[in-house]
Amino acid sequence: MDFWELIDYWKFIGGLGLFLLAMSIVESSLIDLSGRSFKKFLIEYTKTPLRGVLTGTATTSILQSSSVVTLMVLSFVGAGLIEMRSALGVIFGSNLGTTFTGWIVATIGFKIDLNLLAYPLIGIGSLLHSLISKESKWSHFFKFLAGLGLLFLGLDFMKLAMASVSQNFNVSELIDFGTLRYFVFGFVFTAIIQSSSATMMITLSALNADIISIHGAAALIIGADLGTTITTLLGGIGGSREKKQTSLAHFIFNFVTDIIALVLIKPLLLFINYILGSQEPLISLVLFHSMFNFLGILLFLPFTKPFANLLDKYFGPVEKTFTKYIQKVNPQMSEAAIEALNKEIFLLIDDVMSCNLQAFLIKDIPKSFKETYEQLKEKLSEVFSYTLVLQEQPVQKEIAKRLGQHLKSLDYFSRSIKSAKDIHHNLIYFENSADSTIVKTQESYNKNLEQIYTSIKSITQLENEHSIIEKIIELKSINNRQYEVNMNEIYNYFKTQKLSESNLASLLNINREIYSSTETLLLGIKEVMLSADQAVEV
Repeated sequence: MDFWELIDYWKFIGGLGLFLLAMSIVESSLIDLSGRSFKKFLIEYTKTPLRGVLTGTATTSILQSSSVVTLMVLSFVGAGLIEMRSALGVIFGSNLGTTFTGWIVATIGFKIDLNLLAYPLIGIGSLLHSLISKESKWSHFFKFLAGLGLLFLGLDFMKLAMASVSQNFNVSELIDFGTLRYFVFGFVFTAIIQSSSATMMITLSALNADIISIHGAAALIIGADLGTTITTLLGGIGGSREKKQTSLAHFIFNFVTDIIALVLIKPLLLFINYILGSQEPLISLVLFHSMFNFLGILLFLPFTKPFANLLDKYFGPVEKTFTKYIQKVNPQMSEAAIEALNKEIFLLIDDVMSCNLQAFLIKDIPKSFKETYEQLKEKLSEVFSYTLVLQEQPVQKEIAKRLGQHLKSLDYFSRSIKSAKDIHHNLIYFENSADSTIVKTQESYNKNLEQIYTSIKSITQLENEHSIIEKIIELKSINNRQYEVNMNEIYNYFKTQKLSESNLASLLNINREIYSSTETLLLGIKEVMLSADQAVEV
C-alpha cells in the first residue's frame, strides 16, 4: 500500500495541532511563573558569551522555546542592558536547549503508555487552574501541568497515527528517498509549522515505528534545525537594528552548523553507533541532534566578538524616530526648531487620545496596544530630549516660558497614557465577563468616554483662547462629576450584592485611572493651547 494512504490523517493533524497548542500553553505558563525573576536571571547571567551559552541552554531547556528566550534577550540588547556578543551566546545556547524535549520524549515518551501521564495531568491541571484565582502563582503552575498533559496526548495521537504505517508499509520504498530530500523536507515542514520540537516529535514517531532509517531521521532533523530560523528572519524584516542582527546571527549560526552536520552525518552516526550500538535509535537521534549543535557552539564561541563586530558593520546604528517634524530640523536653528516642536506637540494630542481610546477598548487599531504604547513612549522621549536641547539655546524669555510649558505637557501626556495602560488588562478581562453588572458598567464607561473624548477633540479646533479656557474648565468639571457618579454606582452595586469584593476593587481602580488619564490629558492640552499666564488660571 502507498505510504500516504496508511496515515490516519486527522489523528495525525489533531496530534500535531494539540502538540503545538500544548507547547504554547507550557511556554506562557512558565513565563508567568517566572515573571520578573526570570528577566533578572537573564540579565545577570549573560555578562559573558560563555555564560550566555549556559544561560541560553538552561532557560530554553525549561521554557522549550528558543524564540521566547531570544526575543527577550533582544529587548535587553535594545535597552543597553546586555552587550550584543553576550546575546549571541544565548542564541547559541538556545539551539542546544531545544534538544531537551527530544531527550524527554526519547527516554520516557516511547517507553510508557502516555495516557497514564496525559489524562491525570490534564484533569488535575485544568480543574485546579479553573478553580484558583488567575492571579495566583499556583494557577500558572496548574496551567503548566495541563499543558504538559496536552503535550503528551498530542504525541500519543501522532504515535497512533503512525502505527498502521509501520504494520503495513514496505520500508524499503523509502531507502532511495535520499539524505538531501529528507533535509529539504525537514526544512520546509518546520518553516511552515514554525516548531522544530514538533518536527522532532514526528521524526521520533516515524523512527520508533521503523518507517524511516536513522540516517533519514538525522537529515530531517538537520533540515528542521535550519527551518526554525525562517520565522526569526521574517520577524527581522523591517525591524530594529538589534532585531536584524539577532535574526541574521541565528540564521548564520544554524546554517553553518547544519551544513557541517550534513557533511559529517555519516561519521557522527558511526561514532554514536559505536558508543550506543544499534539498539537505541531514538537515543541515537537526540544525541546526534545535541552533538551537532554542541559542535556549532564550539566552532562559534571563540569568534563571538568578531562575529558581533561583523554584524555591527552591516547593521550599524540607525537612528529610529517616530517624530514627523523635529527630526528634520536641527535644534540649534532656534526659530525653525521651535516651529517644528510646536507642530510636533500638537500632533501628540491626537496620538495620546488614540492610544488611550485603544487602551479603553473603544478604538480598534491594526497594531497591538503594546506596540502603540511603546512607540508613543519613544516619541514622547524624543520630543522631550529635543525640547531640553532647545532650552539650552539663547532664546527670548517668552519662548523659554513656552518651552517650559511644552515640558509640562509632555509630562502630563506621559501620565495620561500610563494611567490608561495600567487598566488595559482589566478592561480586556471584563469585556469577556458573563457578569451583567460588569458588562453594564463597562458599557457606561465607554459611552461616557466617547462623549468626553469627542469634546476634547473639539478643543484643538478652537482658536479663541477664552473659548478654550471655558471648554477645558467645563470638561474638567464633567470628568470630576463622572468620577463621583461612577464611584457611587459601584458602591451601590456592592451594597445590593451585585458585585464581588474583587470586582469592586477592580472597578474602583478602573474608575480612578480613567479619571486620572482624562484629567492629565486635559492638563497637557491646557499647556499646549494656552499661554503660560492663562494656563495658570485654569
